[in-house]
Amino acid sequence: MKRFLFRLEPLLNLRRLKEQQALETFAREVAEQQRLEAELAARTDRLEQAVAANAGLSARELAEKQAFVERRERERVAAAERLALQTARVEAQRERVAELAREREAVERLRERAHERHTHEEAQRQSAFLDELAAQGYARKAAEA
Repeated sequence: MKRFLFRLEPLLNLRRLKEQQALETFAREVAEQQRLEAELAARTDRLEQAVAANAGLSARELAEKQAFVERRERERVAAAERLALQTARVEAQRERVAELAREREAVERLRERAHERHTHEEAQRQSAFLDELAAQGYARKAAEA
């Protein structure tokens, strides 16, 4: 039986490699997103703590506290913006992974069809060979008789 050879195997391997690399990048982006979510939660907690106790403070202390609260709020807003950007990067990478998977699957479908065609052609060749052997055997028996 003739060995199956897929001419686009290097392309398929390249597409698999690109998809794997995209998945690794996606995993890093998701990890960064989770880190930023935790940072945002921590900054939100710090802001809530900074806002909490105002009783018994002098006017100067209230002004200092207000400046501190405003700084915490700016930090929280900046963290929220970084998280929004990271979320967009995660979504873009998710789409990239899906696109690369579709491209790989298209080449894999071509490979499967080529393999099926190869198997069918080999079966036809074997059938023709066996038919020829049977015909030769019949002809030999007829010549002997």
